[in-house]
Order: sequence, then C-alpha cells, then structure tokens
Amino acid sequence: MPKRLEEGTMKKRLLAVPLAVAATLALYAAPAASASTASASRVAGCTPPLTAYIPEGHGEIQWCGRHVWGWLKDDRADGRCPFFRLITVSGHVEDTLRVGPAGATKSFDFLAADDVDDYNLRWASC
Repeated sequence: MPKRLEEGTMKKRLLAVPLAVAATLALYAAPAASASTASASRVAGCTPPLTAYIPEGHGEIQWCGRHVWGWLKDDRADGRCPFFRLITVSGHVEDTLRVGPAGATKSFDFLAADDVDDYNLRWASC
C-alpha cells in the first residue's frame, strides 16, 4: 500500500509542474496581448488626442492615417500665431492653419498629403 501512495503522490507532483508552468505562461501572455492591441491601433495609423503647449499658444491634434483634426488657441498678444507642423511617412512637411490674435481658438479638419508620422507645435509671425 505505501508503494501506491508514493505513485499517487508522484503523479500529483508531475501534474502540478505543467499546471504551474501553464499558469505562469498565462500571466506573461496577458500583457503581451494588450500590448499587441495597442500597437495594432498605432499600426492602423490612429493616435489618441495629443496636447501640446508653447508660450505663444496651445492645442490638441489627432490623426488617423492622413485624416488630421484638432484645435489651436493663441494665448498671447505678441504677434506670433501658433500652428502644428506635420511630418508624413514620406517626409513631406505640412502645416495646419495659424491662429491669432490673442484669445482666438480655431478648429481644423483636413487630409494631409500622406499618412502622418509626427508633429510639433510652432509659431510664425501673424
């Protein structure tokens, strides 16, 4: 009888090891799934709303591929009008509208020449 008990205990141990390995792998697989979902939306070319600030003004921009939309606000009466500069995947540079005078807010919604890859907030003389 003791021999059978040992065999049963050994079987439980052998079964416990694969279960522990499977549980550990499941824990590591869960974050990878959410990360791949996040990168999939970025691969599709969509961004969350992105907010930028410079002393001359601030705004929010968002894009999906080449569709770009957002808003800008001129914060100072300094003769400088803020705008977003977009860089497309092909290296093309495109600017949004400029906003001014001080206190003015403008929205924009347009198609860029190509899928947008990056942006920055700048100012130019009004």
